[in-house]
Amino acid sequence: MIINKLNLFLKKHYNATQIEEINYVIQASLNDLSKTLILAVLFSTQGYLKEFIFAAVVVMVLRIFAGGFHLKTYIGCFLFSTSNYILIIGLWELTRQYQAIILYTAIPFAIIFIYLSPMLSKEKEQAFNFESYNKNKLILIVGLLLLFQGINKDPIYNIGSLCIIVLSIQHIIMKGVLTYEKNHQNSH
Repeated sequence: MIINKLNLFLKKHYNATQIEEINYVIQASLNDLSKTLILAVLFSTQGYLKEFIFAAVVVMVLRIFAGGFHLKTYIGCFLFSTSNYILIIGLWELTRQYQAIILYTAIPFAIIFIYLSPMLSKEKEQAFNFESYNKNKLILIVGLLLLFQGINKDPIYNIGSLCIIVLSIQHIIMKGVLTYEKNHQNSH
């Protein structure tokens, strides 16, 4: 009943393209919410709930301004996200006593991350408004993460720098794939 009312409301006030975009946002949000809840349960059973929540918030905020990988299936996205958080938290566990090394390692990766952002799939790139994109917000967020780690002694803040490192490596890989695909299409 609620879905029917929502459907009627949308048809009255929006065109088909806008309804498709709204549907995508709702579907993506529900998928992200369910994925995050499942991962929170998984990481809490291993005693890493606080670390997962910190990493998830950092990754979500960074991806708003930087983009990233978008997989086509829920299971693919879930598995990729799971491996991403296992990598971040595993690296954190291995390196938490080396806060200064992580911070200094993260700085060049942060520069690469900011330079390559926004990282968009071919489909998203066509609809993206590059003129309104403001890289200053991303620079501010990354800078604050690094500064916050630099002034705090709690090793939990290493997670922010590790998120930057892992996401920038993903950006480098994605840039390579997109460049290869573009060059490969141009050669045919």
